Amino acid sequence: MLHKIHQLLSHKLYLIVMDDVWSTTNGWWDRISSGLPKTLGHSSCIIITTRNEEVTKNMGVVDARIHRPKLLDEEESWSLFCKVAFMATKGIYHEINAEQLVRWWIGEGFMQKRRLETATETAYRFLSELIGRCLVEVMRRRSYDGRVYSCKMHDMVRDLMIRIAREEEFSCFDDGDINQESTIEDEELGALADLQKLRVLLINAENCEDVNILEKLNKLTPPPHLEELYFGHYYGEATPDWINPNSLPELQYLCLEYARLVDMSPFFWSSDGGNSWKVEGLCLKFLPRLQVEWSRV
Repeated sequence: MLHKIHQLLSHKLYLIVMDDVWSTTNGWWDRISSGLPKTLGHSSCIIITTRNEEVTKNMGVVDARIHRPKLLDEEESWSLFCKVAFMATKGIYHEINAEQLVRWWIGEGFMQKRRLETATETAYRFLSELIGRCLVEVMRRRSYDGRVYSCKMHDMVRDLMIRIAREEEFSCFDDGDINQESTIEDEELGALADLQKLRVLLINAENCEDVNILEKLNKLTPPPHLEELYFGHYYGEATPDWINPNSLPELQYLCLEYARLVDMSPFFWSSDGGNSWKVEGLCLKFLPRLQVEWSRV
């Protein structure tokens, strides 16, 4: 095929447009490039469009030849969107904390530790690739090394992701808040145990200082197949008894943050069954009162 293309284009001016190139794996570009005729005095041209700037560099394009379109501002973007989609409501961008996103990826097992980098480093590298492909946009960066603090996606992209996740039964996005006015009935405490497909659980107990609510949070019974637990803003002085390796034998990621914890529950380290934690990621964040020897962790 390359030989035939070479014959057809020899001694001719040609323009080749390669649209939406994602990668140069398997050396396909080197084979095509070497097979194209290069006749002295013929100003032929190859135009490549891509959302991944790394692709252009791999194809040998010098920086001066890279055209980076000017990004539309919010008003221009919205105007273009309305013309194309004929919608009347203004889009919303959802800001995502990059550190939290990285933790979720690691907890889900998406990031495998590589020989020369940690799982966290791999996750941030993948995030940079998504940014380079314009699938997410940076909101805030760290000044001295450029690490991303937060990023955002348009609500249309988010809605599409949620729809696909629901169709594939990857996750559920039901919202619910517990506050001082919330009532948790005793018969509801075991409801979590019935959710056998539940893999990720996030509990935000902010503003829940009532003793009765704290006691009921201590009596929850999440399913044993839980893989990720995010527990924040807890006002108790010790972790709930159910956070232990026997109750959560398959837990891979545990995050305790923004809490008034002084110590871990005696059950935290091991219960009667003698199991030990097998978590791959542990995050203890903003726990100023916690008095636990680091060697035990």
